[in-house]
Amino acid sequence: MKRFRKTITLLLLYCLVITSISGVIVYIGPIDRVASNLQWSMLWLTKPQWDDVHTLFGFVLILAGIAHLVLNGRTMFSYVRGKLSLSISQHFITATLITGLLMVATLYQWLPVNSILDFGEQQRRSWAREMMLQRIEQLPPQMREAARQQLRQAGMR
Repeated sequence: MKRFRKTITLLLLYCLVITSISGVIVYIGPIDRVASNLQWSMLWLTKPQWDDVHTLFGFVLILAGIAHLVLNGRTMFSYVRGKLSLSISQHFITATLITGLLMVATLYQWLPVNSILDFGEQQRRSWAREMMLQRIEQLPPQMREAARQQLRQAGMR
């Protein structure tokens, strides 16, 4: 199993890169219904395709991460242990605190986490607004202004 160490490490790296890219695209992309209506795509892939890529590579990332832990367990455990066998390393404490802080900030939507989440929501709304504007343009001329007025009142324009 040790001979797969380099392959697993590279697989982890590739999955991390692909999951990161697909995560950003899924984050800024429209919701499925809007993406379908707009025939939205980015980098030659549709929204459902990006969702599938993100899901699959996310699962492979988890599996490769587990394999990486199995192959490098002794080294990983030395990161947790301090210099004395009973103490915990400063790196472990720092990483744990950062992770916990990020989780709490996400759940309670603290700054700057809420700004990141709000940005994604604004992006998704902008795609919905674009779809609505396209639909309005397909209406008979006498109905367009009334539809635009309704959008303004709903805060979408």
